[in-house]
Amino acid sequence: MKRFASLAAILFACLSTAHADSDAPTAMTKTGMVMGKSDAGMSAFLGIPYGASPAGERRWTAPQKPQGWEGVRQAQAFGPACPQPVSQAVLLNEDNDQSEDCLSLNVWTPDTDAEDLPVMVWIHGGAFYLGAGGAPIYDGSALAREDVVVVTLNYRLGMLGFFGHPGLADEQANAPRANYGFLDQVAALEWVRDNIEGFGGDPDNVTIFGESAGGVSVLLHLYSPLSEGLFDKAIIQSSGGWRPLSGAADLDSDGAALAEAVEASTLTELRDVPLPDLLSAQAGSGTEWWPVVEKNSVPMQVPAAIRKRKIADVPLMIGTNNWEASLSRARKTDPGSIISIVPEDMRDEAREAYKADHLSDQQFADALYTDAGFAAPARWIARLTSKGKPAYLYRFEQVRESLRGNVPGAAHGVDVVYVFGSAGTLASAAEFGEADTKMSDIMIDCWTGFAKAGEPACGTEWPAYKRGTDKLMIFDNGMASFEKDKQTEQLNFQEKLALRLARSSRR
Repeated sequence: MKRFASLAAILFACLSTAHADSDAPTAMTKTGMVMGKSDAGMSAFLGIPYGASPAGERRWTAPQKPQGWEGVRQAQAFGPACPQPVSQAVLLNEDNDQSEDCLSLNVWTPDTDAEDLPVMVWIHGGAFYLGAGGAPIYDGSALAREDVVVVTLNYRLGMLGFFGHPGLADEQANAPRANYGFLDQVAALEWVRDNIEGFGGDPDNVTIFGESAGGVSVLLHLYSPLSEGLFDKAIIQSSGGWRPLSGAADLDSDGAALAEAVEASTLTELRDVPLPDLLSAQAGSGTEWWPVVEKNSVPMQVPAAIRKRKIADVPLMIGTNNWEASLSRARKTDPGSIISIVPEDMRDEAREAYKADHLSDQQFADALYTDAGFAAPARWIARLTSKGKPAYLYRFEQVRESLRGNVPGAAHGVDVVYVFGSAGTLASAAEFGEADTKMSDIMIDCWTGFAKAGEPACGTEWPAYKRGTDKLMIFDNGMASFEKDKQTEQLNFQEKLALRLARSSRR
């Protein structure tokens, strides 16, 4: 009798699953039908391949289109993250899975039968060697609830995503190379163009947005010839923009040194090196495997592209957090080494601009780091791009209620959970108070409003940036306030300093 009861329970479970699947949302893509799941009232399609596996002989090649399939493919779980250091890979997806076969994306939509919903494509941060589109903080359901389609994606990271080698220079002499992770992003945007209508989205109304390395990626897409026509608006969060990129030839030298370290004498041998050995060699290489200037994909430095107006003329939102120096604090960077970047004959001017006599060395260094690396480039980009389509400048200063008074400001990256409305995914969720909830609601309105119409809709008027007024939107204490920038003097100094350092580097 017990055996019969067990069999009956199994049969009932199977029938229940079949019934549940029959109610699950489906969508058609160019490669086949996918079946998603309900997520907070939205339809979520997870782990959809946009590229074939870039492993084996495809390691360090441009992404290829995925194979099609017959029947219905389950799209109810995130795909594996792209390989990265395990000790630092936190909250990449439900199981923290990693694989070289990682080129997948995720879609949240309010209605697969809708037509022409705005599309928001998120490019995650992580210094180009960490992160995944399936991280819980990038849950797109809260944004999708505002009648937009949200896409998040994986792209190759570290030396698997940004790599050079003399053999690759020969093999791919006339093709885009080195920036393989960036090429993945382009392939994902092409997938959106070709498939998003099946999820209710409008391929002619696409906003790309990203934070940190994701924001840098958005900057590069603004002037990459490969990205032309693939998006209509852009949001850049905490990206900087003045940091110089190396050239592809520099990456070739770094790659040759790494090949020697793993005892690979040919490109074929290097492609056969087991993944754990590659990651170990990457960790010991001392190289930052970042995007590089490469004629076919990233043809020039960011500042040059902006000055020469080689960028896409699209509406832009750009901003920073007011304590980006949390990065240098985390690295335990000596404050003196940051202050010493200012030439001696400009130190007095710097101290005057920052009223440094009232600051500790750590506070002075924090302010210099935040402004030089993030705030000043953001304002400069807003000013130069505003000569075309409008640019909207902001600064995020919200500190969650439990930390107010204990940290100097909004740390690098903390804005993300407010934009996604995903604070509930954090272990510290209970520490977010009423002001944090209000702040998240406002930012979701701003970001989705921008995606819909090219201008933020926040309940507070947010005019485009104008040099003469030097005003921006401040997000703090559960409110959005458009006001005169209180850091004008400091940012003016940073622009002067950047020009001085650039001239010195050319001598």
